[in-house]
Amino acid sequence: MAVTEMKRINLNFKSEYLEKALHLMQGFQGIQLETTLESSVPNAKKAEIERTLIETEKILQEIKSAFATVKGWKTEHTKNRERTFNISEFEEAVEKSGWKNLLGRIIHIDRQRNNNEVRRKRADSLLEELRPWEELKYNPLDFEKLKLTAVYYGSVHEKHAAEFEESLRKYSEDGMYIERIGNIGERAYFLAVCHNSFKHTLDSYMTNYSFSVLKYGHKEPQSAVREALEKEQKQLIEEERQILKEIETQKDCIELLGFAEDYFLNKMLRMKKSLEVTYNKDTVEIEGWIIAEKSEQFIALIAKNIPDSDYEISIDPIKNKDIENVPIKLKNSRIVSTYESLTEMYSLPKYNEIDPTPVMTFFYMILFGMMVADAGYGLAFFIIGLIVRKSEMKRSTKKMVGFLWGLSIPVMGWGLIYGSFCGIRLPFGLIDNTVDIMTMTLISIVIGYCHIMTGLFLQMLNQFKLKSYKTMLTGGLAWFLTFLGGGVAVLAKFVDTPAFLFTAGLAVTFSGLAVTLFVPAITAGKRWYFGIFKGLYALYGATSYLGDFVSYTRLMALGVAGGSVAIAFNTILGFLPVPVRFTLGIALAVALHGLNIFLSMLSAYVHGMRLQFIEFFGKFYTGGGKKWEPFKPVEKNVIIIESEVVQ
Repeated sequence: MAVTEMKRINLNFKSEYLEKALHLMQGFQGIQLETTLESSVPNAKKAEIERTLIETEKILQEIKSAFATVKGWKTEHTKNRERTFNISEFEEAVEKSGWKNLLGRIIHIDRQRNNNEVRRKRADSLLEELRPWEELKYNPLDFEKLKLTAVYYGSVHEKHAAEFEESLRKYSEDGMYIERIGNIGERAYFLAVCHNSFKHTLDSYMTNYSFSVLKYGHKEPQSAVREALEKEQKQLIEEERQILKEIETQKDCIELLGFAEDYFLNKMLRMKKSLEVTYNKDTVEIEGWIIAEKSEQFIALIAKNIPDSDYEISIDPIKNKDIENVPIKLKNSRIVSTYESLTEMYSLPKYNEIDPTPVMTFFYMILFGMMVADAGYGLAFFIIGLIVRKSEMKRSTKKMVGFLWGLSIPVMGWGLIYGSFCGIRLPFGLIDNTVDIMTMTLISIVIGYCHIMTGLFLQMLNQFKLKSYKTMLTGGLAWFLTFLGGGVAVLAKFVDTPAFLFTAGLAVTFSGLAVTLFVPAITAGKRWYFGIFKGLYALYGATSYLGDFVSYTRLMALGVAGGSVAIAFNTILGFLPVPVRFTLGIALAVALHGLNIFLSMLSAYVHGMRLQFIEFFGKFYTGGGKKWEPFKPVEKNVIIIESEVVQ
């Protein structure tokens, strides 16, 4: 339940060590650098860096293109685990990997395949164009030798074929020859021959009937052309087979391409950062924030890699003037850290604030569990989460699964309390969520009471930490006493307890109200009457607490709704005939209850956050901290752990 302690770091060194220093910091992963708004990089150095950036960007584009190419091959690739290195090990592995040769092979294979595909399409197209000529028993090359005769070969639409043929046959005595060769699809093919003197008449008929003339574009007869094209096709198919065999040998290249991509992304990151540092002639100054407990480690790291005479380093405690700018890194246990995203979604704490994540996690689990409250749903998600967590996945996916997997436990717990298992009533449930509505409402309000009281207590701790004693007295402490006394009085009224508890509870309540009303008047001095009005206005704020308590009844409402929907689904399934119930009914049950799980968990997720952000955080938490963003490696395809010693 803490914010990681930070210190201010200032490092000065000779400019020749800039790349090495940035490399050390990137591998160290414990420093957030401050960048200057205006560049002080010498022009010559800046031009050199920008030129290298362009070259690196070009290489990255080639790698990304190779990625897309390999994925487009639609062949099985070896599924690799996320590998773990420190930055020096990683860069050494990439430099020795032969990634350039791999990139060249991929580009060569891709060009070969594209060329093969173009040639096959061309051969297919030529064979398709040859089809109409294959029915023709004449050699089309002979037509070109005729001088006094016009020869046309082409097609008309099938519905005009008979009329077209009949129209030309009546000129047979005039030397017109018409022969129907065959049909392809909706086109009828004809060979028309006439003397050149009759060509004009033939042309007019062809125009009227939309006769499409074909031109023979080969230098060999049809049979020879087909034979050559089929031979070429066989050749291309064999080439494709060889290409596919070569592709199969590259199935492990995805990992190596990923390594190369991360290598150059990290190189580019260092180059961009080198444009943001402060140059003072031959030296470079870098400022930022360092995790306090890692300070000595970094000093030793610098001392090992840069000569003592070539650098100066100072690491100092945080000053009050820097509080607003200190980056925030939360420090929690493994379970609690899974739910830090909820705190970040609202706002990170400031450096001098309490981290609310541990307390929020505890209550969020209770609230979420009560709103879903089904042992079967919780068990289903627990088993799914267990299976998924054991499988290979990226860290981000594992964290998301861990988030929901952790919530499955309170869902099962509340499901057992309610005696509900996928809408089926268990014999040992303590509360029936379809009948005991008032009991559930009371439990919801009690949980809300504890939630709000915890928020008020944390408000006091925050104000005490900030030494805002007056605000603590009239704010958190006053309302804490008011509701503590009220809670004791209500408990004494309805539970068999000693009589003095009721009186004591009222006394504490009125003392809290008195503090709210009169302390502002006392501290206002001569203008005590303004203090009274201020106290009265503060008392008016009690109405908002009433709304807060009522808001927790959603815990009951969502628990009842989810349980009722599950029962309704089971009732529908119960109407199915027995054969259907144990065949299609099983699939239907999975689908219906899966939908209910999704809706119940979505509602619990949203309303749980609402209760945390408004009813809980609203009592004590301001936030506004800036997220810790250390200078660290890009980890798109590989995990790079922190370096303790870099040679």
